[in-house]
Parts: sequence; C-alpha cells; structure tokens
Amino acid sequence: MDPASGSPSQRIQYKPLDASRNEIRVLSFEPPSTPDDLSSRLDRILSLRLDPLRLTLEHVSLDDFKPEYTTFRTARPAQWNRSQVDDAWCEQFDFELGSTSSDVFRTIARFTWGDYTAISYMWGNPEETKTIAINGMPVTVGKHLAAALDCLRSSLVDKVWVDAVCINQDDIDERNAQVLRIRDIFSQSLAVTIWLGED
Repeated sequence: MDPASGSPSQRIQYKPLDASRNEIRVLSFEPPSTPDDLSSRLDRILSLRLDPLRLTLEHVSLDDFKPEYTTFRTARPAQWNRSQVDDAWCEQFDFELGSTSSDVFRTIARFTWGDYTAISYMWGNPEETKTIAINGMPVTVGKHLAAALDCLRSSLVDKVWVDAVCINQDDIDERNAQVLRIRDIFSQSLAVTIWLGED
C-alpha cells in the first residue's frame, strides 16, 4: 500500500525538500468542523462520522530556531545533550490553569514556525485503511496512523512528523535520503509519540 495516496487521481502533490535549508515536511492539524468532544472522537474512531481528520502538509526548516531558544541553548553546559536542553527549556515556563493547549505549545515551541512531535507507530495490516484529508484532498492511510493522528489532535501537539506522509514514498531518491535523516528528525522533535494501538 502506498500510505500517502488516495485514489489514482488524488495523490499528495509533493514539492521537493530544500536540503540547504534543512527542510522537512510536517503535518499541521486543522480545526475540526464540529466540536471535538469525547462523543465526536468515539464516533470518528468507530467510523460513524463521515468527515475525515483534516491536516495541512507544510515545509519547515530545522534551522529556524527562535532567537530566545538559541540564546537559551548556548547558555547551557556543553555536556548537556539536546534532550536535556529541551527539557530545561520546557520546564522554565509557568502556565495558568486556563491556558489552552495551543497557547502552551506555541510558548514552548523552539522554532519560529512552531514545533513538532515525531510519531513512531506500527503500520499494521495494509488492507485496513482510513481516509483523512491533507491539503483538502482525501488521502488513504493505514488505520493505525489515522487513529494515532486523531488521538494526537486533542493533545498539546500542533504539528507532527510521520514517515508515511511526510516523506514522498513514490520518490525513491527522496525516500532513501530521508531514511538517512530519520535519527536526526526524531532527535530534533520536541517529543516522540509511540503509538501501539487504540487499546
């Protein structure tokens, strides 16, 4: 199964990544057209609702750090690894009880464009698929990926990186180049979500 394709006439139109800018693609969640309460999420998981999860695929640079994050990072001890620096960065912020998740995520973001979470998940049976919308087009993805994205939409996460969609699986050269970058992409993410299934 090509996880990033819909019907033959509905494929994601990928623009090449700019290696000189250290670009990756990330998925951004679009607001739901109806309230995202527990009942709506259960209906979506059980396929009782027809409107798919809506996302936007965008290019971002892993070099576009916020100036304040760059200053914070350079002031940390040299022996600290990136994870320790990022943990300290997030822990320095205090949030009021009524803060929205988007406010929190925007505040702790390290990049000028926001931040991202990398998803690691079990692909599962290629025959079991769901339809989501990416850039307004219906796209077929594995059932496990659709469930993981649906769950993450309701968390602090604003943008996600997932190999099945953020790498052009039809472009062998890009796919090979991006596979070599996966360690860096995961290590630069603000968090890594491991999805083992809806249970």
